[in-house]
Amino acid sequence: MKNYNTEMALWSLASSGLTGEITNAFANLKELQTLDLSDNNLTGPIPDGLSQLPSLTLLDLSGNQLNGSIPSRLLKKSQDGSLTLRVGDNAKLCSDGTSCNQSKKKSNSSKIAIAIIVPIVVVAILVAIFGRTINQN
Repeated sequence: MKNYNTEMALWSLASSGLTGEITNAFANLKELQTLDLSDNNLTGPIPDGLSQLPSLTLLDLSGNQLNGSIPSRLLKKSQDGSLTLRVGDNAKLCSDGTSCNQSKKKSNSSKIAIAIIVPIVVVAILVAIFGRTINQN
């Protein structure tokens, strides 16, 4: 990755058909001000290395299939106004660790509820069927 032009200020690869995970090699582009990777088919987590780009003022990752939590340093830069962060249309991407944990808890709660309710319903149906059979005889 040593062949990167480290003085590049703008990289727009929007709608370029990119797939796979975002490489941490972008962290070598110290002068990068704008990185637009929107509307591709990128997957996996957002690399924390992107938060170490001192000149980055716009990061557009919208319209991909990213997952996990947004690195806290990127969120902090976005909240303090030093970075415009666009991450919409990434269904499995969490805006903070808490929301990721909550969705996992909801998923686990749903599994537990199903594991409890299904056997009860099955037993109730069996009792109703056998009850009718015994009453008819």
